[in-house]
Amino acid sequence: MACATLLPAGTAHAEAGFVKVIPPGTEPLVVQMLGGEPVAGCHFRGATIDRTVVQARYECAAGAATVLELRHVSADAGAVARTAKFAIVPHGPAAPALVEGVTARIREREGPWRWLSAEAPGLGTPPAVPTAPTMPSPAFSTEEADAFLAGVRLFNARRYAEARAAFLELARKTPHNGVLGMVVASVASGSPDGVAVGRATAAAEAAPGDTLLQFVAGVTAHYHGHQSAPTRAAKAELYRTALKYLERTRPAYDFEPRVYVYLAVSHFRLGHQAEAEKLIEQAIPLATNDPDVYYCRAEILQRVDPARAVADIETYLSMVARLHSQGVPVIESKHARVRAMLAELKAAQRGAARSLDLFDPLPQSQSNGAALLPVFRSPRSFALLVVGMAVGFGGAWLVLSRRRRRA
Repeated sequence: MACATLLPAGTAHAEAGFVKVIPPGTEPLVVQMLGGEPVAGCHFRGATIDRTVVQARYECAAGAATVLELRHVSADAGAVARTAKFAIVPHGPAAPALVEGVTARIREREGPWRWLSAEAPGLGTPPAVPTAPTMPSPAFSTEEADAFLAGVRLFNARRYAEARAAFLELARKTPHNGVLGMVVASVASGSPDGVAVGRATAAAEAAPGDTLLQFVAGVTAHYHGHQSAPTRAAKAELYRTALKYLERTRPAYDFEPRVYVYLAVSHFRLGHQAEAEKLIEQAIPLATNDPDVYYCRAEILQRVDPARAVADIETYLSMVARLHSQGVPVIESKHARVRAMLAELKAAQRGAARSLDLFDPLPQSQSNGAALLPVFRSPRSFALLVVGMAVGFGGAWLVLSRRRRRA
């Protein structure tokens, strides 16, 4: 696979292999359950939704802060109170009157609440400390969240054409929250060939104002070039095609880090070092939880700044390990190849010879007659990360400022 290809993962608590996660779009109900008039002299100061938990912050007498965590009722370790749908777990001391008052408010208003099931079991492990507030992104509606998870199930069943259609339909409604990442994963997993590229580019040319079709055409060309183009010349032509169509997605898709990633890597593989460096730096702040961006920057910097490339590969491995600890599946064979790549980059720093095609080899290396496949040949590793991240940040974050609470 190319420099960026992560995949989804899901979760549910009461079902084998699943945990319960909070669907995007629940922010208004959270406010209704936790906000309003002071409770036992404590004022609601905002909340954070973090995949499987809601962490509510209250300011009590003399400025003392209290955090109450709402978990699925089955995840009740440390709970001091329960409702029909939540276990309430304090972080540190909590006044009994506050707990009692908040519990009563939740019971009155929790009727519309629903939990979603998703796969990565590790997501069900609540954090040991309150999560730092984060800014909200455009939220899925409940229907969009259901559609996303339905697409994930198709992908996990390796029904890639159906998954691609499902995510394209969802992207027409909202391209945010990992939806475009799953479009990429579905396209890449289908191992697009020249026919697929021709079909995608024809559709894009027929509707030049359709941003989503331009994105699909660019991604399809990029992955055909990376996965199966037989010569360097063929790769170059496909990377030029990718640039043509991906440029048409801007500025509409400037929120999506993969636009910058594929533009940057395509430029780099065409020998455009300065353009590649500028573009990949624009991807970094947009992909705070996406390890592939660092992998791709390592490719771009491997010769001009090898020390930084090594650091980026180490960051990639560290981030993947952290996601894996949260329940996102990782393909160990791919992970091992990246570690071997890191060792080769370090050896090159010491003056050792290294592979010319370390990041973007031809489908078959002439060296020793052995097949040399791209490190990211399997898009499932990409998709598994995308889904795990999408479950984590797919519009479910909540930060409510004091000003917004009073509005």
